[in-house]
Amino acid sequence: MDDISTLLLCVPHAGAGPAVFKKWSGYDVRGIEPHPVLLPGREQKLFDEPHTDIHAAVADISQELRPLIGDRPVALFGHCLGALVCFELTRRLRSAGVAVTRLIVSGSRAPDQLRERLLTGIVDDERFLTELERSVGYRAPAMDDPEMRELLMPTLRADVRMDEEYRLDDKTPLDIPITAVRGAEDEIVSARDINAWRSWTTADFTTVEFPGGHMYVGEHGAALVRLAADSQVVTGQADLT
Repeated sequence: MDDISTLLLCVPHAGAGPAVFKKWSGYDVRGIEPHPVLLPGREQKLFDEPHTDIHAAVADISQELRPLIGDRPVALFGHCLGALVCFELTRRLRSAGVAVTRLIVSGSRAPDQLRERLLTGIVDDERFLTELERSVGYRAPAMDDPEMRELLMPTLRADVRMDEEYRLDDKTPLDIPITAVRGAEDEIVSARDINAWRSWTTADFTTVEFPGGHMYVGEHGAALVRLAADSQVVTGQADLT
């Protein structure tokens, strides 16, 4: 891609890695270059200590990505926990003078909405996974393999802790457009929840719903990438597939 393409930074849900976005680079969306963010504790960084604090994670991400970003414009997409990471990363990048064109938050409550500490204190792994599945409606198949569970549980627990112990340090709205997205059948994050993101920008705000539940993202990758390129997203639009 050319030097003026917008870099689309993508951060997945808790416990997941860049593989969630592996197809995104193959979508031909003019002017957009997807770049999955690799956090410690997964894939190529599997044996690195995972973060348990969003602000510490964002500090590391921004430092690692600055050479890649250079003078290029940036858009961000984050799903569930990834949305909070992208929200804080957007603030840090803007304070460093990076041109951020859009923040796309998916399947996430707004940063000022109450987060309960429901799972962090559960010691037993199976109970932890059962309660997590009950709260988000999804269980990664890898967690049913004893060897994979042993490898992946520390990162999943760290990610859940990041979400449940998130603190909002700066209540100033962002100055860039926000698009808030959800699956239309999501029983975890409601339309009201994503509309609450409206107060977190002084620029344009739009909402989009796609068919599917909380984990709808895998079925609508191309459309989500197009959202990053679309400066005229229509509120409520759901026919971008």
